Formats: sequence, structure tokens, C-alpha cells
Amino acid sequence: MTYTTGIEGVTGVRPIGARLQIGIKGPRGAPVEKDRFHLMEMVSDGKIRRGHPDFEFFNRSDPSKRRSVSLILEAPSWDDPEAGALRQGLVAYKIRGLSPRDRRPACVGDGRSALRWSDREGKRVAFRCLFDACPQRARERNGRSIPLECRTMSRLVGRLDWTGTPAEGKAPTPLVLFESGGIHTYRSLLGLREDLDRAARAFGIDPSDVPPWGLRIRLTVTTKTNPTKGTRFPVVVASLIDSAQDHVARVLQSRGEILKLAESVRYPAIDEGESFRTISGPVLDAREE
Repeated sequence: MTYTTGIEGVTGVRPIGARLQIGIKGPRGAPVEKDRFHLMEMVSDGKIRRGHPDFEFFNRSDPSKRRSVSLILEAPSWDDPEAGALRQGLVAYKIRGLSPRDRRPACVGDGRSALRWSDREGKRVAFRCLFDACPQRARERNGRSIPLECRTMSRLVGRLDWTGTPAEGKAPTPLVLFESGGIHTYRSLLGLREDLDRAARAFGIDPSDVPPWGLRIRLTVTTKTNPTKGTRFPVVVASLIDSAQDHVARVLQSRGEILKLAESVRYPAIDEGESFRTISGPVLDAREE
């Protein structure tokens, strides 16, 4: 019997251990405690998402100490489809009058193009994304306020970093997922990437050659005031713990050390036939497998 190491077309799921969010669902279904972070289980029962048991100490701690969380990004690029550090765009999970046959969003876009579910065709079709000119971005209809169907979406993945806190060396440090539908948080997270890109160009290198792997960032909950309504709402602000220049310099230094190590390796000259036999082993008859 021959054993294989995988199944064609089947890929793994990124090992994200917890969800980082602001606010939790209150007794009446409305979000409460939106001025602090919570570490929740990744899977919900469809109605409520429970606090992660490994982080009960955090979820029950003083709210003033839960307004900032540090993360270390561990991704080969910013927007890799499978393992990117940050994915952003426009998402409409539900659109009035459309009934997707799966649990995926009814429409996703990037301000130029979009994929939207079509009941008539029974699939998602490509069309032009109008961004703020799209009806799903409207907040009013016939003079009345309506729920915003299409929102900006930010999806950040990083490893918890307890450095400098009482939990350092004691608490787990899994990869966590943070998602936000706010435009202010969207712009703040995008600013991280743009700052790193500017630093890379200052060193004379292509930003795509500087992965965010190892970049230390901090997320902080603050509030803003709606100038029209006078209401206050939570916003998550992202900042760099280490400077973008330091991160680029570390990447270049590590790359140089790897190149030097590779150049220092000396491979002994051996007979090619003997090398093949050493690697492949004896040739077996198919009936012996």
C-alpha cells in the first residue's frame, strides 16, 4: 500500500486561535462594553460568541487595561489570499432583495470592480463598483435613515504579544483575528502598510520585497464624535511599536546574513551516479510495494 502526503486540491486552514474584538453582545442583543478589547472563541453557536477560556484573566481584568493590545505580524505579505497580514475592501453581507444560496457576502468590491450575487443567474457576477455612489452605501432613502448595507472591511491577523505586561511569559500567544467595518479603523490600518512602503522606498527597494513578518504593532480603542449627530462611537487606532525604518533595516540585515551563509556553504564533489543512488535508494519492483 502506498501512502500519500496530501489530497489534490485540498488546502489547510490558517491556525487562528482567537478573535480579538471590541464590544460584546449584551442581554438584549445590542453591543455593549465597546470601549475595550475582548478575546473570544473563534466559533460561535450562531447566536452568541463566548469569551475564550484561555483568556478569562484578560476579559475580566480592569477595562482601562484592555484598551490597548500588541500584536506581532507573521505573514509573508500584506494581502496574500491565504496568509496575508491585512485584507481590506468593501463588503455587503446582506442586500435587500437578494438571497445568496450560501453564507458568503452578497457583494464584495474594491472601489473599481465587484462580485455581486445574482438571483437570476444563481451565482456571483462581475460588475463595476461605484463605491460611495452605490445605493448600498446610502444612509438615507426618501428622507429616512436606513441601515448601511455596504461597509468597508478590514481583516488583520497577528500573534498576541504580552511583552511588558504581567502576562508576559505566562499567557498563550496564538494568532488572533481582528475585523472592523469602520472607515476610520480602515484608514488607520492602511496607514501601517503605507508607512512601511515609504520606508522601503527610502532604502531604494521595492515595498513588495519587505514582508510585514515580525512587525510589532499596537491596537488602541479610542472614541470619535459624529459632527452632525453629536454621538460618540468607538474607533480602533493602529500604531507601530518599532519604527518602519527599523523594520526595513532588520529585513535587509537578515537577508544579507542568509546570503552570506549560502555563499559559505561548500558542497563536496561526488559521483553523480552514486549521488542518485544515495538519494533514491534501491530500485524496487512494483510487485514489492
